[in-house]
Amino acid sequence: ERQLILQAPSVTVGVRLVDGEPVDWHKITAKEVVTQITLDAKDAARVVRVAALFGRDAIGVRTMRLASSKGDLFVAARSYEVGDITSKLTCELAGEKDVGITLNAEHLYEALNAMGDGQATLHLTGATSVLLITPGRDSPSTAEHVQMLMPMFSD
Repeated sequence: ERQLILQAPSVTVGVRLVDGEPVDWHKITAKEVVTQITLDAKDAARVVRVAALFGRDAIGVRTMRLASSKGDLFVAARSYEVGDITSKLTCELAGEKDVGITLNAEHLYEALNAMGDGQATLHLTGATSVLLITPGRDSPSTAEHVQMLMPMFSD
């Protein structure tokens, strides 16, 4: 009851409708954004995709670090088996200039890729706060299209 099961020869997907209200994301995010980073969503998704190939932590999760400095966004990933990679993206920064956050690379790629053509704006409040991704000024995505990513802890 109140569930959907989809089956194919090699996979089964189940979804269940739960009672209750969805979480109001406005309540779990910071009230003040420290830094806003606006960049081309497709370019950023491409760079994050490459970083995801390199970055793996000890349990196999693909992690990467975003750090901004002087109008550039640096995307870095490390794997003890493969090595390090750092890429630079040109962006527009508003607010505090030097910020950093560690994220799941696959989740960030999916969020940026979902923005489609145009710009995306990353709203950062700190290394341990939720990252919000919204459509940029020239994005064809709707204003209600908000992605939330939880940060990961790194060494």
